[in-house]
Amino acid sequence: MLTNIVYTGILLLVSSVLGWDCRKLPDNFKESMYIFISSLISLLLIAVYVPAMLTMAGFNQVSLLAGVISIISVTLNLVIFMPKVYVVLFVPLIKQKEMFKITRKPKVSVPCEVDGEDEKKDSDEVDV
Repeated sequence: MLTNIVYTGILLLVSSVLGWDCRKLPDNFKESMYIFISSLISLLLIAVYVPAMLTMAGFNQVSLLAGVISIISVTLNLVIFMPKVYVVLFVPLIKQKEMFKITRKPKVSVPCEVDGEDEKKDSDEVDV
């Protein structure tokens, strides 16, 4: 059981280092800071759990493990998903529309002659 915790701790340490290194990337990669914070919290909880696990035995050890796992999952959900929930619930609809606005090219009308008359065709229908 201790090897599983050590392996998880090593993975959390690696993800913390990578999250810390990626914090200076452009704004498109803001998730790295949230990943860093969540992995750091998980690493701290595991660091507190290991000495407590070694001093306890039996049912108390199992209940402590369940508590640590539930706290880690709650903090992970709060840190990673709460910014998204905040944007959906509290940012005004106008700002959301501005963020997701797609710019489209206006249709260009090209004059062409058909039987001596000037007609305008949409740019989609023009043959070159």
